[in-house]
Amino acid sequence: MKKIYLCCLFLIPVMMSAQTDIDALMMKKNDFCFGAVYQYSSWDKYWEGTFKRENLNLGTVSAQGPAFMGDYGILDKLNFLLTVPYVETKATAGTMKGQKGIQDFTFTLKYMPVKKILVISSIH
Repeated sequence: MKKIYLCCLFLIPVMMSAQTDIDALMMKKNDFCFGAVYQYSSWDKYWEGTFKRENLNLGTVSAQGPAFMGDYGILDKLNFLLTVPYVETKATAGTMKGQKGIQDFTFTLKYMPVKKILVISSIH
């Protein structure tokens, strides 16, 4: 049974359709793409198993900040990706001090040695 779960775990990246550092989208040589996003989240209740918990020692916890991303085509089959997310957190109650700074900085080289196009057809 564990082998089946392990096989499924390795298939998940193959089935994903969102853009990631393991997708098949490549920038051509000397092309550059840049993007930025801003995120904000806030919560005062959270789930602990099936129990919805309210922690009055924290009050409302919020996180916000921008993330900057870039993708540069070193070669048609070799790309350099960079992600720099800046996060700032705070709580309205208790002694939890807010934090701020770069979180999960990512530097990736992406290489596609082989490109194969699959054609899927269905019979109606």
